[in-house]
Amino acid sequence: MIPGTNRAGAQDPLPNLPRDERVERAFLGAMLVGRPTQNLALKAAIERLQPKDFMGANSRYFECFARMVLEGNDPDLALAANWLHSSPDEYAQLGELTDGAYNCGNIERYADILKEKSALRSLAHIGQTLQATAISANGNGPAVLGQARELICAHLEKGVGEKRILEFKSGTELAAEMPENSEWVMPPYIAAGGITNVGGRVKIGKTEFVMHAVRAILDGAEFLGKATKKHL
Repeated sequence: MIPGTNRAGAQDPLPNLPRDERVERAFLGAMLVGRPTQNLALKAAIERLQPKDFMGANSRYFECFARMVLEGNDPDLALAANWLHSSPDEYAQLGELTDGAYNCGNIERYADILKEKSALRSLAHIGQTLQATAISANGNGPAVLGQARELICAHLEKGVGEKRILEFKSGTELAAEMPENSEWVMPPYIAAGGITNVGGRVKIGKTEFVMHAVRAILDGAEFLGKATKKHL
């Protein structure tokens, strides 16, 4: 079974899983018309998602389109239909996806919604698993609680891991981003957008120095004989 698809509703105690099909179709439509090989925001949003973040046939469509983008090509309906072995009816459904591409400018928000719904489905399945375990545990409460802890911790760790995507830059790249002329709030100590470190021995007066500086900046008054730029 493809991740994210619905199971048989008659047998599934959770037939109505969290989903926003309109957003799924809007995202898939944006993939078709938004030229992700040239649209960096769209490409980044695609890289955030996985097939399990969609449900039903949309999961297959996303997997197919994302593979094309990974290979350096914009999604193509004819090639997608060939890859999916689509019937004429499914090919027509694929073509209708472009009707949902309302606004590619909202693509990051679409991705946020899809990840949120996917996370809720994951939690629902965890709850279902724990319910089944509790019913069959025959009074072994510690075992159920232990499994609950493992499942929930694994879910939370995965979410944290997805967010810890740090963009590292070299010193040369950082220097290139700096303006040639600094905007001084309190020359030559405090520059706009910069960080000023105040160091010294304990009880030497660091806090008092900073408080007087802040007061001068708020009033636009001189500090240590230098003019400040008023900031509120």
